[in-house]
Amino acid sequence: MTPTSALKAQDATLPEFIWDDALIRRYDLSGPRYTSYPTAVEFNQNYPIEHMVKAAARSKASGRPLS
Repeated sequence: MTPTSALKAQDATLPEFIWDDALIRRYDLSGPRYTSYPTAVEFNQNYPIEHMVKAAARSKASGRPLS
């Protein structure tokens, strides 16, 4: 099977795309941005390196994955 024939076979299983202006207008707006880390305003110079080292050691000792 060539890459082109594989793509054509895949396209046959996809539903037809229908453009819905009302749906687009409904969701065409700005929303909050999700971040799972502290935002830039949370960072400051008053965080001693020792705190970071201890936090990293606790994280490693827990055995839990990072995410």
